[in-house]
Amino acid sequence: MADRIVDVSKVSEFTMDGYPGQYLRNIVAKDDELGFGLHYVRIAEGHSLPEHTHDGIEVVYILSGTADGMMDGEVTPVGADTALVVPKEANHSLVNTGRGDLLLLAFFYPPLL
Repeated sequence: MADRIVDVSKVSEFTMDGYPGQYLRNIVAKDDELGFGLHYVRIAEGHSLPEHTHDGIEVVYILSGTADGMMDGEVTPVGADTALVVPKEANHSLVNTGRGDLLLLAFFYPPLL
């Protein structure tokens, strides 16, 4: 059980090529073989998660900050305590529109990273 209690502040933050201003921490990664992925994501002020799709389902839960969430061409302002349920193959993005970092949890099924 103790190996499944994760102090996220102690998980190494990393970036992905082509995604400036976006920082991730794997809480549950593909290699954990649990069948899903869970990631803590920080998008810096003035940055965004560009439009993209996935072969699986993604659920994004906004912890703090504000953003414009886009799904299949429709843009909606989102903020803390908002969840975006992104179906398989849906085109989506997030643009940090606030001051400071946009913090979120991203759940993937099947796992992505």
